[in-house]
Amino acid sequence: MPSLTDVTLETVARGAAPEVFAHEFAKVLKNIQDPNTDPGEVRSISLTFKFKPLTSREEAQVRLEVKSKLAAMAPVGGHMFMGRQDGKLRATTHDTSQDDLFDRETGEVIPIDTAQDRA
Repeated sequence: MPSLTDVTLETVARGAAPEVFAHEFAKVLKNIQDPNTDPGEVRSISLTFKFKPLTSREEAQVRLEVKSKLAAMAPVGGHMFMGRQDGKLRATTHDTSQDDLFDRETGEVIPIDTAQDRA
């Protein structure tokens, strides 16, 4: 008679649990290290084993499901400025009404006495 192997966490569902956990755990570690996520948000891994007995009750089908909850991307803020140009609504990354205050090539602030000369 062949030796019998008891069902354990390492053998259930054809031994998939440790491998599935390792795969999801790698995702969790990567998510924790991602600077674009909230470091304080809790991450989780859920392994669910479902057992469906056959009518004889001497055998059961086993299904392993894994779900992980990772931190979402952290929100990123910014500004935009809106106005009309040639009748068309536009959004820009800087306030175009202040263009005379900045050098167009370098983006540096133009000294007040020079800015007045350009007006």
